[in-house]
Amino acid sequence: MENFENKKEIKYALGIIGGVFTANIVFMFIFGGMIAGLIDFNRLLPDIAYIINIIFSSTVFVLPLVIFGRVFHGIKAPQSGSGNRRSLGLLLIFFAFCMDYFAAATGAIITQVIFEIAGGGFPDIFETIMPRTPPQAIAFIIFTVIIAPVSEELIFRKYLLNRLRSLGDFYAVFVTALLFGLWHMNSAQFLYAFLGGLSLGYIAIWTNGVKIPLIIHIIYNGIECLRFWGFEEYDFANVILFYGLFILGAAACIFFAVKGYFKLQNCRPEISAKTKITITFLNPVMLISILLFIYLTIT
Repeated sequence: MENFENKKEIKYALGIIGGVFTANIVFMFIFGGMIAGLIDFNRLLPDIAYIINIIFSSTVFVLPLVIFGRVFHGIKAPQSGSGNRRSLGLLLIFFAFCMDYFAAATGAIITQVIFEIAGGGFPDIFETIMPRTPPQAIAFIIFTVIIAPVSEELIFRKYLLNRLRSLGDFYAVFVTALLFGLWHMNSAQFLYAFLGGLSLGYIAIWTNGVKIPLIIHIIYNGIECLRFWGFEEYDFANVILFYGLFILGAAACIFFAVKGYFKLQNCRPEISAKTKITITFLNPVMLISILLFIYLTIT
């Protein structure tokens, strides 16, 4: 493996990333088991039980936010190439949102096709968490539209993306998107979270910040809440909303490609792809966390 500046630092950072994700998985199972042992959910009012589950789900963000925020907070991303586009007009922000929607929707469609071919049918992962009363709806919206996107954008598109950009922008976007997909820990969400993560990573680099990806993520989750909760699956409004944004997203991808927005100049070509793969996926701590994520995703 060739030498390059800050190699020890990036290996250390990858070890921290892998260690935090591994510790977070262990924490989830231990804390979840403690909650299940201490609380008899069958004896609680449905609204109370639902809100406790939402609070527990929110704790999954605490450890990564605290540690990554403390360790990686002062790291500044390189300001070069396509990352100089600090300001996007409202139309471009809308196009960026449509592109992200297209990427995530494409992943969802491909995943559904794979499940259908495999004969298992697409799992309804949202059925058990969908709110059925106003208090549950409030808790669900707070978690899905505020807590989750804010936490995930800070973790993946701010702390991790900025830290990994020292090995190149494309590398950072790909690795953070892969971790973002695995973070969801179920096969139904992996592909669309991964493709959506690629899109959000590019947008974070174009705008040199997490503000626009955060806004897009919040709007995306809000629309998906509306689609899954406010409409029946094949309602005319639901179909128009999904395919309308999908078509606009495809057009946005073509527009950004023609404009050259997909070209990332800070790609560190002097560091070979083999070195980047080796330093990431053969890092023992990082490898353990990825294998754990994969196991939880496919089971």
